Amino acid sequence: MPNLARMNLLKTRRTRMSSNGLTQGVIENAPANQGSFASEHATGLTSIEGPAKGEDEAKTPEVESLSKAFGIMKVDQIEQSTLYIGGAHWVSIISEIEEFRTYLAANAERLEENALSLRKSSRDVRKAPSLLRGIDAPASREELLSHLPPQELILSRVNRFFSFYGLSLPFIHEPTFRREVESHCKDPSKAKIIWLGLLFAVLHLAEQSYDAAEDLDPNGAIEVTGQYKSRIIQCLIASGYTNPVAYTIETLVLYIEAEWHTAQDASIETSMILGLAIRLAMRMGLHRDPCHYDLTPFQSEMRRRLWAVIHRGDILYSFQLSLPPVIRQKDCTCGIPRNINNNEFGETTDLPPSRPIGEWTDASYFIIKYRLLLVLGNVIEFVNDPLLPNERFQELQASTSEVCQEIPPFLRLEYQASSSETTSLKKQKIHLDRLYQLTQCLLHRNFLRSPRPGSTAIAHRDSCISAALALLAHQSSIFLGFDSMYPHIIRKQHMALLINQDFFIAAMTVALDLKSGFQTDFPIPSDFEVWGFDRRDEMIAALESSIEFWRIVKDESVEAAKAYGLFSFAIRDIKVLKWRAEESMRGNDGVWNTAGHSADPHPLGDMSEFDWELWASQNGTYDPDYEDFHRVDEVEQAISKCNPSVKTRKIILDISDDDQVLAAASRITSEEGRLDILINNAGYSPDWVPIADGDVTDYLRTWEVNMKGVYLMTRRFLPLLVDTAKKQGTLVNIVNMSSIGAHFNFAGSSAYNVTKFALLRFTEYVDLEYSKAGVNCVAVHPGGVLTELSKNIEQIKDWLPDTPDLCGGFLVWLTKGQRSWTNGRYLASAWDVDELEAKKDEIVQGDKLKMRMVV
Repeated sequence: MPNLARMNLLKTRRTRMSSNGLTQGVIENAPANQGSFASEHATGLTSIEGPAKGEDEAKTPEVESLSKAFGIMKVDQIEQSTLYIGGAHWVSIISEIEEFRTYLAANAERLEENALSLRKSSRDVRKAPSLLRGIDAPASREELLSHLPPQELILSRVNRFFSFYGLSLPFIHEPTFRREVESHCKDPSKAKIIWLGLLFAVLHLAEQSYDAAEDLDPNGAIEVTGQYKSRIIQCLIASGYTNPVAYTIETLVLYIEAEWHTAQDASIETSMILGLAIRLAMRMGLHRDPCHYDLTPFQSEMRRRLWAVIHRGDILYSFQLSLPPVIRQKDCTCGIPRNINNNEFGETTDLPPSRPIGEWTDASYFIIKYRLLLVLGNVIEFVNDPLLPNERFQELQASTSEVCQEIPPFLRLEYQASSSETTSLKKQKIHLDRLYQLTQCLLHRNFLRSPRPGSTAIAHRDSCISAALALLAHQSSIFLGFDSMYPHIIRKQHMALLINQDFFIAAMTVALDLKSGFQTDFPIPSDFEVWGFDRRDEMIAALESSIEFWRIVKDESVEAAKAYGLFSFAIRDIKVLKWRAEESMRGNDGVWNTAGHSADPHPLGDMSEFDWELWASQNGTYDPDYEDFHRVDEVEQAISKCNPSVKTRKIILDISDDDQVLAAASRITSEEGRLDILINNAGYSPDWVPIADGDVTDYLRTWEVNMKGVYLMTRRFLPLLVDTAKKQGTLVNIVNMSSIGAHFNFAGSSAYNVTKFALLRFTEYVDLEYSKAGVNCVAVHPGGVLTELSKNIEQIKDWLPDTPDLCGGFLVWLTKGQRSWTNGRYLASAWDVDELEAKKDEIVQGDKLKMRMVV
């Protein structure tokens, strides 16, 4: 007989125990209804659709085995409760045999009634003392109702709750809850106790959202310290929350949210309550995709939202406590909520299709935040498990990038905020960026200690340090937003915002990198290979600001006190290392030890073939102190060797002499008639000495060559460049060879570095005034090349691993294409051109790679 039962079972696609609402879920290979942004690759979740109700088709044994993995769920629409039973439970096993299943379906109601009647006649265990229910008798409905505020204030606080938490806690459907509040105000006697608990939780969070008493609306604050919190607990216990029904989990989650916002430190007690809520939620089957069970569309969507909030809380709170999360993502099949507005669905309506994630809805921020947290959870698992394969790193990097790219423009953090941007929207953008930066910091931190020039780990270090500094900048932004309510409001309500684990990790990352850098990288840190300038002063300033925040709140938070003590010690150690490194660059007389930064003239080669008449016609005079004529011949020979068909024209001149530059420009105009590229490459530097110790003439000579020369060459050749652009209908290019010295404040090099700094702003002005005429002007750092100018500088010659062809190849790429988006910007030859191209929109929209003061 059992074999016959199994044969009959295979003929049934989906079976319901209609008498008690018991439903077995199955998988159907149908397209997901969540949209492209709910991809399995990025979230680790698979969106699955169940069959339509009443549908009967043959089911293969393979599908049957998958069905058992989902378990079964009892749905009680009257009590608004669900009970999930996993595939290993005896009831799930019984469902394989049709006779047993039929018997249970026919007799379940009678068996339950008998059990309940017997339990009523015995001692009610809910009234007995319990660790989870306390020792006092549960509060009565009348007692709980007596603690509610007047109707006017209830409505005011409900408005406040949805305006403040509506987008981040969307598992309470606003239209539905408002109708329930309205019904309660008309007849308070009909409200269930657990719903009263939810109402008290809403009031509690609404009161917490006010920053100061003067910010309250005219109705005023009425909550005595802890009053609403006590009522929430009473309602949960009185409702028998360990047997959850509708609104039980929601009330628990709001209670946890309130505890989270007011805790001075991450609390193991709150974590335990969250763990309890997770277990109860799983008992209700919230972790399973609701479309497989006998639930309404409204119930299904709200369960997805509720589970997403619970799941994200588990990831964040476990991270705060450095504990493994309770939820294993592989156990979850609940899909991502739909991107729809609250007013588009209700208890009696069907769900509309999910909108594209690029379209703003009430759920957009919530969905993106959840997706980022799912990736963060995977990254935390990877960081904590040394046994996971390295290939997992590439997958996580791709997932992080994918989720970041799919953040819609209206939720992206911009360099300059729009004047119409609300405070709420700005906070949402910051929260999303914090999650992304934390993910980047954790994912790349293992590469932090191997940032040598040429190392493949440099890019990872770039990602890690940039993310850490971005996190500390967010901490600063959050703190500065509290300046009007310092200090008591910070301590009362916003401690968690300032002492989050992500800020501790960011500060530790910066501190470790600084310490390692000053021990191994001085005087030229590998920052130059990453960013093109020394970023360590910025890193020190960010760390000092973070220490100041922790100093202010250290008396209220154990974590902040530890952070303040540790990083105060670290910054002192770092500054000592920095001072020692700088002192090692000085001699006993206090003068900088340097062999000079100018090039020694090489002996002239055979000048018998030199065209002195040409030189004289250009008003040139030979000055061996700064001209190296034989290099011109070498360049010509190199060009001819590369391509014999290329014609070269040699004009030797002093670029700081306007007459010579004008004569050269006139000659090129008359003989060639066009100019596509002008590269201002000449440079000069005196010895590296303090300002008061240097030679005045030599110092000003640096300006003559590096700035006046560039100005004259640009000034005299611009007419020909503009004419060429107009006639050819294409871009022409001016490349000003800059240097990392523009971003380098190393003592003794002011003459050279300041001119290179000025050159960057000059480049921006050429862009400003001539870009519409087709001129593309870019400042380029050629890389760490050992040139005649740098080879005699002992302090830096070991940090010049690049060759001239690096810059040559970069300039070919830069000038060959129509790259007007680079106009006016600073670029470095060592940068990966594909990565640079990929960031084009980010660079243009943020107006990046230009000289700006950031306050």
